[in-house]
Amino acid sequence: MEQHKQYCKISKQDRKQIIHEVLVNKRLILEVAREFKVLPSTCKSIINTYIKEGRIGKKERRIRKLKKVTAIYTITLNPLNPLSSTIFTECEIAEVEQPSLQSNVQQQELPQKKPYDFLSQWTENYIQDYKKYKFGSKYH
Repeated sequence: MEQHKQYCKISKQDRKQIIHEVLVNKRLILEVAREFKVLPSTCKSIINTYIKEGRIGKKERRIRKLKKVTAIYTITLNPLNPLSSTIFTECEIAEVEQPSLQSNVQQQELPQKKPYDFLSQWTENYIQDYKKYKFGSKYH
């Protein structure tokens, strides 16, 4: 028995010839496998793939599913008591299909502000204004 490589890529042209030899010329899979120096199981899987799926070449790259997350923040500000202000978060997740070739390109993520930044900034400004109003400008 001949030595076979542990793993080898089979060109599309060789796949066409294997299919032609077995299905059209009615040669045995074992003979064709020896001629092309591939394993009989590989030869059989090439033929089965052609019969079942109708394709000769390798599978096209799989489509990668990405998730798009949309977050909506509803902030209710209480001017009399800033610490009792509330934040309500509503998230929506949708699947987006993207070919894997494009996913290899590094995508830069946009810097996202934290939802509490606006509230904390507003609260600080409110407290400073409140101190200025109540105690005068001597403390600030």
